[in-house]
Amino acid sequence: MQTILGANGIIATELAKELYSKFTKDIRLVSRNPKQVNGTDLLFTANLLDAGETEEAVKGSDIVYLTVGLPNNWKIAKEQWPVIMRNVIDACIKNNFGCSVNSIMMAGLRTQN
Repeated sequence: MQTILGANGIIATELAKELYSKFTKDIRLVSRNPKQVNGTDLLFTANLLDAGETEEAVKGSDIVYLTVGLPNNWKIAKEQWPVIMRNVIDACIKNNFGCSVNSIMMAGLRTQN
C-alpha cells in the first residue's frame, strides 16, 4: 500500500496517476475530503493535525508521501506545519517503518513577523 497524505492538490493528483500507471494499483488517498483519482484508490478521511487520525491513515502502508499544502499565510504555517510533521513522523515510527523526510517548505511563502 502506498499512501498519499494531503491528497487533493495537484502534486498529489499527479503522483497518484504516476504510481497507478507505473508502480501499483494499491493506493490510499488521505485528506479531510479525499477525492478519487484512479478507479482503485482507497479513500481515507483524516485531519493530519490529529495524531490519532494520522496514525490510522498510515497504518498498513509500505510508503507514505506527504504532499500537504497549507494556506499562503505564515502564521498558519508556523502553527500547523510542525504539528503535521510531528504527527506524520510519529505515525511512521509507530507503524514500524522509518521516515525519509524530503520536503520543499512552502514555495513562495514569505516570512512575516
